[in-house]
Amino acid sequence: MKLAYDHAEYFRHESRFPSVQQRVADYFNAEDTINFYRDFWDYEHYHFGYYRLGMNPLNLRAMTNAMARAVIGDLGIGTVLPADATILDLGCGIGGTARILARMYPKARVIGVTISERQAEIARARSAAEGLDDRLTFFVDDFTDLHTVTRPVDGAISIESACHAPDPDKADVIGEAARLVRPSGRLVVADGFRTNGKPLYPLLDRAYGYGCGGWRVPGLADIHRFRTTLKRHGFRSPKIDDISWRVVPSMAYGVSKAIGTAGTLIATGKIGDFRKDRHEWMVGFSAAFLGLNKHQFGYYLVRATRG
Repeated sequence: MKLAYDHAEYFRHESRFPSVQQRVADYFNAEDTINFYRDFWDYEHYHFGYYRLGMNPLNLRAMTNAMARAVIGDLGIGTVLPADATILDLGCGIGGTARILARMYPKARVIGVTISERQAEIARARSAAEGLDDRLTFFVDDFTDLHTVTRPVDGAISIESACHAPDPDKADVIGEAARLVRPSGRLVVADGFRTNGKPLYPLLDRAYGYGCGGWRVPGLADIHRFRTTLKRHGFRSPKIDDISWRVVPSMAYGVSKAIGTAGTLIATGKIGDFRKDRHEWMVGFSAAFLGLNKHQFGYYLVRATRG
């Protein structure tokens, strides 16, 4: 039996979100975006990978799956949380992480929310194809103002989605997680962050603006302010791990693939195909450039327990 959470019809028609969120929805609803991630990046995940020593750095799927498992592992299902935990996936994308969680923990359930109706359609179809739709439910909703999820959950995760929240410190999405996660439940976030509030030098500031604009990210939170925001909303003992070096191989994979693909298209005269995706490639190059500036940017895995 499917989870009995409210799926309001309010969220089934166009332009239902505030302008910032609507830009994100429009981007992820676009078939060009869907096709680009499917063909260029990963059929299951829209996020960077988690490299473990001994992995093949050319195997992107292994790294993106590992990121999902690292986040899921920090929930403590079966130890800290019950084996039949209900987990809220804030910004679930096309459901890749939810399906991994369901396979790892056969008694657990996942509620995925995404601002993109197209992503939700794909997530539902793929989960049904794997026979997981009895434990996975996907809603179209704004994770800073949720209407479809009305009951408490045991834990929540966010992989490279909190960055899309409008509030500079992501207090809007943390507040919703705090409202829905039960006391002693967990929130786990994997995302890019600013490491301090110092001004960026001009070239870096330009790359930051280009990357954020391309991926419809209002801005990255400062990791120190993010910790304070977690505490202010009742999440105690935040554990913050800098995993930037583990993300580098998947970032390097993307850059090298973009260069190779672009070179092949140009050499074979397929200029139209080159121009079609060049914006996405340049956004990726900008993100890689930010990653090189470790004094200003980092990638973190954050875990906190609801007080």
